[in-house]
Amino acid sequence: MIRFFRKYKGFAGCTISTRLNYRGALLMNIVNASVSLVASLFLWNVLFQEQSVISGYTRDDMIVYLMIVFLMQSILGNGTEWEIAGSVLEGSIIMDLIKPISFQSRCLFQTIGSAAAEGAVAAFVTGTAAVCLCDLGKYLAPERFFLFAVSILMAFFVKFCISYLAGLCCFFTSNGYGVIYMRQVITDIFSGALLPLSFYPEWFEKIAKVLPFQSIMYTPTQIFLGRTEGAQAVNMLLLQLVWVIVLWVFGYFFFRFAIRRVTIQGG
Repeated sequence: MIRFFRKYKGFAGCTISTRLNYRGALLMNIVNASVSLVASLFLWNVLFQEQSVISGYTRDDMIVYLMIVFLMQSILGNGTEWEIAGSVLEGSIIMDLIKPISFQSRCLFQTIGSAAAEGAVAAFVTGTAAVCLCDLGKYLAPERFFLFAVSILMAFFVKFCISYLAGLCCFFTSNGYGVIYMRQVITDIFSGALLPLSFYPEWFEKIAKVLPFQSIMYTPTQIFLGRTEGAQAVNMLLLQLVWVIVLWVFGYFFFRFAIRRVTIQGG
């Protein structure tokens, strides 16, 4: 395990350095996400002027929910699939295939580096805004916060695996934009990034909860808000872990299948 981390930690470090060197791009990503967050906050503030509770969520609950979604979207960016698609289109993917390293693990550590750089800025913005807009004290029970931290870790791996699989689909096409955007739309809808899953019709909620996407946004938010506690919270964490294992193993075999059919367009 120690040799594994020594072998791949450099990829995370290089990605952090790259993100910090291109500070303008890093800040623009945060600003773009912040604009969307502010628009959502204004919208929900208007809705809560008419009623104090909407589908079981109070105003503070919804603000915290939006803040967590903003934080998670910043940490769990879409760089993995775009980088894979770009390397396939340019032909540089061939250099990755001949290196004596795991392509999947390399992508993971690059994603970790990107998450560390963007997540630090997003965490500061989110924490500051949340303190100013709502009472965070009632959400910060130690046990709940610990489960929330574990859930975020699991959510990171689930999101990486899904993005990685979407990136591998680009091996079969000369243009990955459609694949990536379709993945983004599906993830936003079924993960609860647009609306909490409880806002949707019951049949849709049941479908969403048997898919891996809800592990990305919905599970962490429910734990932090205290809407899922005790054994139920632990079960949700175990479900996240199951999805991590299943998606990681599937990604491993799908990569072995995909490299046999990749067509290099450049180089």
